[in-house]
Amino acid sequence: MNSKHLQVNIADVANQLFAGKAVSLTVPGSKGQMQILPNHEPLISTLKKGEVVVKDTDAQKHKFEIKGGLLEVANNSATVLVAEQF
Repeated sequence: MNSKHLQVNIADVANQLFAGKAVSLTVPGSKGQMQILPNHEPLISTLKKGEVVVKDTDAQKHKFEIKGGLLEVANNSATVLVAEQF
């Protein structure tokens, strides 16, 4: 599947923080900052304290400060499960 957009879902235990199409997702991976773009290979990673940034299809940036979490990327979709948000 070749797409120009990535479906991004960000949620914590109680709330969905973001759901929509994006052109990029930047996360604080456990080994360093990572940028996820459309058509990224499948990936699972823990996240450390830092900032999650979603650049949506209108070029607006949505920023979330997190204390940690988990990232899963598969089938042109990225899910961020936030352990705790600031």
